[in-house]
Formats: sequence, structure tokens, C-alpha cells
Amino acid sequence: MVQYGVAVREKKHDAKESSENTFVTRAKAIKFLQVSNAEFRKLCILKGIFPRQPPKQFAGLSAYYFKKDITHLARDPVVDTLRRLHAYKKKHTKFTYLRDEHALKFLELSKPNYDIQRLVKERYPTPDAAIADLDDCLSLVALFSTFSTSHTNVALKCRNLLRQFDAYVAGTSSLRRSFVSTKGFYFQAIVQSQLVTWSEPHKFNVEIPEDVELEVLKTFVDFYMEMLKFVLIYLFKQLQIQYPLQQEENGVDFILEKTLFIRESISQFNFKQTSLQQTVFNNQIYKLNREVPRDQLEFLVLCGGGNVISSSVEDDNRVTHLIADRQMQPIPGREIIQPQYCFDSFNVGVCLPTYEYAVAQQLPSHLSPFQFDFTTEKQTDEVQYVPERLTQLVNYYKQFVLQIKPEAVQMLQEQESIKERELLGQIVKLQGADQELESSEEELKTNFDYDQKIKQDLEIDPKLRQQKGMLSQRKRRVYDELLEKEDSIKKQREQLIQKRREKSKKEAREEK
Repeated sequence: MVQYGVAVREKKHDAKESSENTFVTRAKAIKFLQVSNAEFRKLCILKGIFPRQPPKQFAGLSAYYFKKDITHLARDPVVDTLRRLHAYKKKHTKFTYLRDEHALKFLELSKPNYDIQRLVKERYPTPDAAIADLDDCLSLVALFSTFSTSHTNVALKCRNLLRQFDAYVAGTSSLRRSFVSTKGFYFQAIVQSQLVTWSEPHKFNVEIPEDVELEVLKTFVDFYMEMLKFVLIYLFKQLQIQYPLQQEENGVDFILEKTLFIRESISQFNFKQTSLQQTVFNNQIYKLNREVPRDQLEFLVLCGGGNVISSSVEDDNRVTHLIADRQMQPIPGREIIQPQYCFDSFNVGVCLPTYEYAVAQQLPSHLSPFQFDFTTEKQTDEVQYVPERLTQLVNYYKQFVLQIKPEAVQMLQEQESIKERELLGQIVKLQGADQELESSEEELKTNFDYDQKIKQDLEIDPKLRQQKGMLSQRKRRVYDELLEKEDSIKKQREQLIQKRREKSKKEAREEK
């Protein structure tokens, strides 16, 4: 009897952990919450709940969600506001049909709205977690900024937020990569020691197809705009600059004006140069013709340390480069180049020869910095084909770094010493390490603080993380990368400790 009772208990325990009690289908979740399909989709977007894949599908091919997520969603005040919005729409259609303008005015005053700020704080408790999910946010905001006909208010808000973020990246010289393709422009910047990659589409008259559900994209954009505001407030607060940035009515471009303002305000911090891209276009003044993409080129030139003159100024002797995309007569004392020159020069970190990018010349191939490394001829194993243009760019880089600008080599050596300092500085304390490395307290800080914050937000046990289902795919990827990074850092630290010990032994032997 005892053995039979034990067997029954084990069966009950297994039934509690089965997929039927852990997961719930989409139809059952909608029936439990008593909302429509569109409202349920909006709830999942705002709360960050996405479908899961159970180990064994028990109800055929359908979308599954964690049961804990749905029960937690039922208690959220957003569900109540969506129900009140549904009732508001019914009353609005009724009063418009009856043409009761007096009742419509009072009804619009009492329109319910859900608090997106609270949702952003719940999903991203720290600014670092929000910056880690900034890729999709910037790409969608950039897409909506190109809409002009039926979404003017949303497009203007997205455009202002994107320009403010571009001003921050250009003012702090955080951009590292850029690429142009048929789909648009791709950029990658380092924001608070994290890589942020986003895309901006080409500016054309966009005709939205009927298959695209704009209501779904609108819910994403509403959330992303509020999220981007929070990130911008945090970033400008770190620079001791008041947000939001306001444009002065003097005819100067917004990005140009605010970039110069940010550079002046952060000059007191004495930032050191960390890459060649920060000073590519130093002491160069560019003028952009009307047929070239002005926003992206202006942003790229400012990130490289150059300056841009407004297109309203016709003749200015200070202009060194004119960017055009049509045949023009040569102007003495001014280089006329095509837009690809700026992108290639920025990616390599070297001002390339201008005759290759003249207006009448055929352009060389535009290589992606996300795939190729322009500093060495040895590429990764993933790169199977090495084009001829890559060898030319590597030669330009070596000639510039070793002959024309040898201080760049010293800069790279300083970066390597900083990496050693990061590995040895916080955990391992050797005798006289501070005197040998000449490091300050700020340089001794490593990324372990950020790792601890992420580990506090995430569960250490992966099974518990998957059961709770409160993490996005981006956070899971970051968590796995952090674990791999920590293991590699431990190995590098052990190797450096051995090298230091061998050096100390050799010095002791020489002294004897």
C-alpha cells in the first residue's frame, strides 16, 4: 500500500508539471481574458508576452502561451483600459451616426488612455536593459519618420526623437560602422558600452500595401517612442544636458546645432580618442547638394569630426568638399565627390583618395564593415571570398597608420593596456600594479558591474527563466553572451597572471 501511494503521488506531481498545466492556447487565453483578437494582440505587444513552444503540443498546431503570463495579464490595469476603450469606440460610432456633436465633445474629453510609462518601467527596470533592446526601436521609429500622408503627427514625433538620438551619437562620436544598401542605411554605435545597430530607409513616397496591418505597427511605435524618450533622458542626464533639446529659430540645422552644443558641453570631461573613426573628417568642411541624402550624410560627417555648411549658403570659401550625385563643373580649391566616399572613408578610418569617387568616375565596390575587417588581410573563417577592393583598403589603412599617422599605433597599444587593466584591476591585485600601469579608479572599472545588473534582472537557472517567460529573445541572447564572455575573461586573466609571475621571477633572478 505504501508503494502504491508513492506511485500515485509521483503521478500527481508529474501531472502538475505537464504541458497542459504550464501552457495555454491562444483561443483559451482570449476566452479567459474576455477580449477580442486585436485587443489580445495589443496586450501582448505592450506587456512583452510572446508565444512559446511547448515540448509536446497537446491541441494541434496553434500558438501557446505560459499560463502564468495570462493570469498575471488578467490582473493588469491595461486590460481594464482596453475594455473601456472598446466601449468608447462603440459610443463614438453611435454619436457620429446620430450627428450629436454636443455629446461627441464630452465623450472625447473622457477618452481612456493606458499608461505606457509604467509599462516601460516594468519591462526595463534599468537603462542598460532598455539600451540592449534599442535596435528594433530605432529601426521602426526611423521607418515611421518617413511616412507623410496619413500619419503626420506620429511621423513628426518619430523624426524629432530620431534626430535627438543622432545628435547624441554625433556629439559623443559614438558611431563605429555604416553601410548603404538597396534597403536603406545601416549604422552601428557604442552607447554606454553596448553595441546598438539600426537601419534607416531611403526617402521615397511610401505606398503602404494593404496586407500590412498598421494597427499592429502603431502599438509598437507608441511603446517604442516612450521607451526612446526614457533612454534619451538618461543619456543626456549623464552628459549634464537638459532634455528635451530645443531648436533655436536661426535657420541652422537641428543635428548640426545640437552636435556642436553637445561637443562644447562635454569638452570639460576630457574624453580620449578610442578609434580612428572619431577624427576621419577633422578640419574638413562639407557642403551637400540637394540630390543627396542630407540627413544621413550630415550625421556621418559630424560623427567623423567634420563640419557641414547649410545648403542655403551659396558661396563659401571655407568649403573643402562638395558632395554631389550629378555631373558638375570643377570648382578650384574644392573636391567634388560622390556620397559613397564618406561611407568608405569612415569605415576604414582613413581619408581615401578622392579621384576614385569623382562624379565622372565609376565607383569602386562598397564593402560591408559588418562582414569584412579593413585593418588586416586575415579575415574570419566565415569569409570565403576576399575581393580585390579589400586588399586596397587594407593597404590604405596600413600606409596611413604606419607612415602618415603613427600616433594611431600608440592609441591601439593604449587600448590593449586598458584591456589588461580591466582584466587585472578589479579582482586581482598585484604588488605595484597601480604604479606600473599608472591607472586611475575610473580606468579600473570593468563591465562586471553591468554583468551583475543583468544577472539580477535575469534568473541564473535557465529552466526557471523559461518557465517564468518574462524575458525577451534579446535578453536571453545577452545573458548567454555574458556567460561566455565571463569564461573567456577568466582564461585571459589566468594567462596574464602567469605572465606577471614569470616577469617578477626573472626580475628577482637578475637582481640576485
